[in-house]
Amino acid sequence: LVPNNNPVLEEVQSAVLAWRNPVYRLPHCIIHVVQAAATETFVKKISADFKFLLENTELELAVVADKPSSKRLIEGTSKLKRNTPKMNRSKQ
Repeated sequence: LVPNNNPVLEEVQSAVLAWRNPVYRLPHCIIHVVQAAATETFVKKISADFKFLLENTELELAVVADKPSSKRLIEGTSKLKRNTPKMNRSKQ
C-alpha cells in the first residue's frame, strides 16, 4: 500500500506464501510461486539448500538416532531446570 492506502502491484519472479490450510489442520503450508522464466534459478537455489541440509545435519541426525526421544526429552528438561535461575518467592 502506498500512503493513500491504494495497492501497488509489482511483478516478481518468485514469492513464498505461508497459507493457513483449514483442510489439513496444520499451522501453515509453505507455497513457492515461481514464474516459468525463474524456474532454473529456483531449482538451483532449492538444490543448494537441500545439499547444505544433508551435509550439515548428518551429525545431528546421528545424535537423534542414538538416543530414544524420551531420554532426550528428560535430559533436556533436567538441563533446563539446572540452568533456570530460582525466583525469590518471599512475601514482601
